[in-house]
Amino acid sequence: MFTLVETLDFQEPSTFPTANTVNYRGAVSAEADTLDLLGDLSIDVVFSSDTFHVAIGGFVAIDDAGNPIAVVVSGQLDIVNGEIDRTVDVQQSFPLAADLEGVLSIDGEQVTVEAFLLGDFFQNVEYMGGEIDGTITDASGIGVLSGDFYAAQN
Repeated sequence: MFTLVETLDFQEPSTFPTANTVNYRGAVSAEADTLDLLGDLSIDVVFSSDTFHVAIGGFVAIDDAGNPIAVVVSGQLDIVNGEIDRTVDVQQSFPLAADLEGVLSIDGEQVTVEAFLLGDFFQNVEYMGGEIDGTITDASGIGVLSGDFYAAQN
């Protein structure tokens, strides 16, 4: 799915629906300073209010080749203030923006995630995707978190 969305053109915000709620399912790929993660993504977009809600969970730690490794990850990240901007120029900025936060347990150690999610819709809002950038804080300090998300209508 990651490759498919990367080949599609951005959809102009003026063409987004103005009614209905649409559910999307997909995946998140993120890397912190010493750990790569894959997670399950669920997004509910409420086009009538230009808002969206996201839950990311089901995390699996992976190696550089994308293979699962023996690290236990649990917890969920949630969106706060997910908004759609219908006035943005998609060549310059993202129409989807939100704060992403939560606490994960990685091999029993609690880490706090604070990040931004920025994204676009593609192909008549059938797909959505974008990037995640922020920080991950554990007992040893603050590290960088970055990644991508992609989803298709459910």
